[in-house]
Amino acid sequence: MRQSSFGLVLASCLLALVSCRGGLSKYPPVHLVDDMDVQLKVKTQSRSAFDFAAWNAEAPADHMGMRVPPLGTIAHGSLERMALGVYKDAAGGFIDNPVTLTAEVMARGQERYDITCAVCHDRAGSGQGLVMQRAPAGSFNPKMPDLATEQRIRDMKDGELYSIIVEGKATMPAYVRQIKPSDRWAIVHYLRALQHRIKN
Repeated sequence: MRQSSFGLVLASCLLALVSCRGGLSKYPPVHLVDDMDVQLKVKTQSRSAFDFAAWNAEAPADHMGMRVPPLGTIAHGSLERMALGVYKDAAGGFIDNPVTLTAEVMARGQERYDITCAVCHDRAGSGQGLVMQRAPAGSFNPKMPDLATEQRIRDMKDGELYSIIVEGKATMPAYVRQIKPSDRWAIVHYLRALQHRIKN
């Protein structure tokens, strides 16, 4: 009797293991706990049964699941991009740095510069960072500008330095995705500090 019940338990375990082999099935999986696997939602580009026109007289009665955002809606983080993402004036000239220089801004600029820029430009802006030191001869343009001493860099408006961070130049890639607008202006402040250390 004991052996037959043990055999039955063993057969049940083997059957359970075989059924969990991960094969394809035409039947949907069994969800013991629904959590968020099954929820009421409107999928992208699908029809919605909700009558938006009955709820809002200005809404079109098109039953589209994807709705146009209400007038005046601002995406998260876009206020900063709108306010600090501009580096030219209406006439197309480069602007001065709109971010007020404080000790915190300077510290942030140095931190972001050391993380993002110093690998190529060096911490002092000399253009002899680790990438330049370790680059094989002839791999790319080996001449990196000295951000602190070259007069053409010193003569650039703040907005032009900002534009180079955003758009890149020569072998330098664009950092528009890696550095947020306020940090770009903070880096420009820090570059000016590097330049002021070197006397004309």
